[in-house]
Amino acid sequence: ITEHLEPLAIASNIFQAPTCRLDHVLLTLGSIFSFFQNLPDEPGNEAVKDAMEKSIERQWGKTHQELFILATFFNPYIRSRFFNADYLSLMVLFHITKRAVRKLTGQSLANEPAFFVAFRDYYNSTGMFSPASMWLTGFQNMFSQPDQETNTVNILQVWETFRSQNPGWGHGAFIALVVWLHSMVPNSASTESLFSMFGTTHTKRRNRLSPQKVHNSSVVWLDSNHIFRGDKTRRKERMFDAQEGVGGSNQQRGVPR
Repeated sequence: ITEHLEPLAIASNIFQAPTCRLDHVLLTLGSIFSFFQNLPDEPGNEAVKDAMEKSIERQWGKTHQELFILATFFNPYIRSRFFNADYLSLMVLFHITKRAVRKLTGQSLANEPAFFVAFRDYYNSTGMFSPASMWLTGFQNMFSQPDQETNTVNILQVWETFRSQNPGWGHGAFIALVVWLHSMVPNSASTESLFSMFGTTHTKRRNRLSPQKVHNSSVVWLDSNHIFRGDKTRRKERMFDAQEGVGGSNQQRGVPR
């Protein structure tokens, strides 16, 4: 049971985080699907494998798949290497990108050569979107420093360094689309935290604050406590499960919670 529930518990923590992105969802679903698909054919595993695979496929079929695919593709550390080029080639991904621009902005970039050039350079990791030009190794080294609050590269910050003064066409529209996709949070964690703080800020004894002041005060408080950024208080490790070790001794595996 522990073997089956542990990846689901980890996925739940990822999906509920205030810093969860669209690419996190697709990569996590793919990881869970692969985990259950590769379970050994032992008694009790067949039913679990079948149920989980059907459940993931059913939930994936209900989502707006193209946005999740684009968000994963626009992760510069991944790009298209996780996709099957027979189904998601350069042109297929480009048409998905155009549809996303039309859906999010109402604009059509079918006749924008500069937009296609930017997309092609990113797909091929050339020009200004090469790993060296995007300083991907530098960001990794910077966020891996021990004095950093998190050791994970903020993909949104990477893309915001390419912001253009003309976000409505060409290269600027391409960057704006990527920033929008990575700014989307596929859960309500931050919203729920904000509304909870509204009740703490606007009380029976402090009820003359305008709605705008309540909102501003709550946002400042949450930001000062790093809640929006997803920083967590370090806690002791809990013993998630026990495994039989060498010589019959039980080895406890600690998992931070």
